[in-house]
Amino acid sequence: MTKTLHELRTIGFNKLRPGRIHLRCPCCGHKMSNVKRGKHDPTSAFLVEVPCDKCGAGDKDCSADYFDADGKPVYLCDYCLERDATMDDHWCDKCRAYFADEEDEAA
Repeated sequence: MTKTLHELRTIGFNKLRPGRIHLRCPCCGHKMSNVKRGKHDPTSAFLVEVPCDKCGAGDKDCSADYFDADGKPVYLCDYCLERDATMDDHWCDKCRAYFADEEDEAA
């Protein structure tokens, strides 16, 4: 039986505890289970993919990709969702940078 990309991303994680999130490096596949959520991590996010320290975390071009428990992308943080931020001038710096990166990749 062939596994989906979501199933492959989540193999090896412990059960997610409240107030926690799973981390996975998209470069090397390194995983960390039940890491304390950051201030702007969406509460609906089950998994965040971000480069680990060895692969370049902290690089200015580094962005985090969030996924819910079903493997669907989560785009805005809770802060922006609660304020019903529909235009980038109302987004937090993190969400604004995320969508700026998406537009740069499309160009």
